[in-house]
Amino acid sequence: MGTARATLALAVVVTAMFLPAVAGAATKPNPHAALDCDYCHATTPRFGFDTVDTVDFWRTAGDEPQLCERCHGPEANFHPLGVTRDPQRPGTQPPKRLPLGKSEAVRDQVVCVSCHFLHATDADHALLRGMPGSLRPNMFATTQDLCRECHGADLEKRSPHAGDERSCAFCHSVRPSPGEPAAVTPAGRKLCEFCHGPKPDDHYAGVNPHPDRQDCTGCHDPHQGKDRPARLRADYFDLIRDAVTANPHRKRTLCFACHAGDKPGPLQGADAVAVCQRCHGSGKIPGMSHPMTRVPAGYTIPSGWPVSGGAMTCVTCHLPGHVPGAVPGRPDEPVTERYLLRGAVAGERAAVCFQCHPKNQWSGRNPHQEAARKQTGCTLCHAVDPESGETDRFVADINIVCLACHEEFDHPGNVRHTVTLTDAMPPVPAILPLGTGRRITCATCHDPHVDPSANQRLRGAKEPTAFCQRCHKL
Repeated sequence: MGTARATLALAVVVTAMFLPAVAGAATKPNPHAALDCDYCHATTPRFGFDTVDTVDFWRTAGDEPQLCERCHGPEANFHPLGVTRDPQRPGTQPPKRLPLGKSEAVRDQVVCVSCHFLHATDADHALLRGMPGSLRPNMFATTQDLCRECHGADLEKRSPHAGDERSCAFCHSVRPSPGEPAAVTPAGRKLCEFCHGPKPDDHYAGVNPHPDRQDCTGCHDPHQGKDRPARLRADYFDLIRDAVTANPHRKRTLCFACHAGDKPGPLQGADAVAVCQRCHGSGKIPGMSHPMTRVPAGYTIPSGWPVSGGAMTCVTCHLPGHVPGAVPGRPDEPVTERYLLRGAVAGERAAVCFQCHPKNQWSGRNPHQEAARKQTGCTLCHAVDPESGETDRFVADINIVCLACHEEFDHPGNVRHTVTLTDAMPPVPAILPLGTGRRITCATCHDPHVDPSANQRLRGAKEPTAFCQRCHKL
């Protein structure tokens, strides 16, 4: 019975190597599938006859690491080889579903094939046993579950970042010596991902001060203690402290961007608006869209929305940006999905405005029509009446003034156009007005004083494609 099962198992393995991958399922081919059988086997396995116990191998038994090391050097090992269960290693246990070495040279030791199934249908999961593509693909839900097979449930408590002498061996092939280059095995982010898992692109969004995407150690120092947030490098703090495009909101590790010190405490300055404007007033990210003035007579600020000396601040309408539960004394502080707006309603961006402003006063107003017809409406956008001759002062950043009413949408080429021109960019015709510092604004391309909105109010354009070709040559 056992031989029949073993024969069937070998048949499934060999067949799987030649089956086409399910559409969209495999992204990395198994490199072993491209090898001739005799590259590893002394004789070609006989399909339907040989079993895992009768096939032979090149100069060694099939579970001895020397066979794998013909191609894979020792630097490729995530896990030490030749390890046996030892009472001196608390927390380890014999695996129930992973094979230890059986041949005399490696009996009961951890070997390459303990964790890897060499004939997996694809390499999407590093040929790991119990993962998709292996012979028994549903044994483990995650790679961490596979590790727990031997290391038990408290694996997370035994960190290679602990700093004791035994920790070095997990990441370094040779114990580091002062003044000597440290050899890491395997090199790069794969070693970190073994425990922490791969990080998606949004892991870096808004928090990478480097010009390029970094490996893990570009921002994190694995030798820092737990008292350093996320074990971030000291020079990371130096790089990001003055960055105005980083997004510290909802990130416990970036409290220092607004607060004095690394943990929540007093703000870096007494003026909360100035702290926010360090970034939001830079012109490089969205800025404020509401005047920070004393609350006018006749307006009532909702209860719990803070003001300072009777004047509005950024946090009057916006939550400070902490993750839920991080605000001292307010563990249930809600956090909205967009703009951290208080009182926001999903799908209704202007709902927060109507907490103070009468909806019937603002609904249906179109400043473009009013300006085109020489009616009122100028002060919706301009801080000073244009009749005075001063036309370049607005109630907020001009781009944000526009976004206060106009939702963001995809521009041609799916590219954000509101940038500062560099010498490498195409020149902008003189007919298109730039903002201060050669900055493209919404009003560079769109004329807010014309009506109707045909062709998106593009300046002097009868057809959008021809307008784009003023700067972009096809």
